[in-house]
Amino acid sequence: MKYNINEFVEDLCNETNFAPQKKYRNPWKEQRNKENLLNFLNSYKEAKFILIGEAPGRKGCLQCGVPFCDDYTLEKLINVSKNKKSKETSAQRIYNAFKNDFIAWNAFPYQPCNDDGSNRHPTIDELKFGKEYLKKFLDIFYNETKELILLGDKAKIACEFLDLPHKEVLHPSCKADNKRKELGFEHGMNGWLKYIHKYIPDLKY
Repeated sequence: MKYNINEFVEDLCNETNFAPQKKYRNPWKEQRNKENLLNFLNSYKEAKFILIGEAPGRKGCLQCGVPFCDDYTLEKLINVSKNKKSKETSAQRIYNAFKNDFIAWNAFPYQPCNDDGSNRHPTIDELKFGKEYLKKFLDIFYNETKELILLGDKAKIACEFLDLPHKEVLHPSCKADNKRKELGFEHGMNGWLKYIHKYIPDLKY
């Protein structure tokens, strides 16, 4: 029997097999975030674009439970409780580009963090661990009608095992603005939208 969404989310919540050398936080220990993820995955399982990023951010997925979302964007995608108002640049940029036609996951499912809670890049061991959840995610959601998009270097590393058609683009974060500028695109939201529409021409304005 094919792996399903409920099993996927339960495994994320209850994972005990990963012994990290560094600190990380599980967004789905909070019931609200778990419900948000279930709602999002069930609502957008037929979305055209599958996005793979690096890891949950502390202002985005860690707060709301959905990759490449924050509370502001999630309210536009699903019915969520409004007791929080997290806001993240990457989430804003992704929503403005892909609107209501994407589903997303990350190379490492949990938020890799420093002692102060700030984001850090996932380690090689974390990316290796994350592949198992990435395989499960794609088993549930990928088919030949979807367009698979890898956002950033860590997503490319994690997806090296894939033998699936895909496109590789820069991550939507502010940190990648200078890389986009080298390609002729301005900083900020306008530069990101011009960049992503050039490399993903199937997107609708």
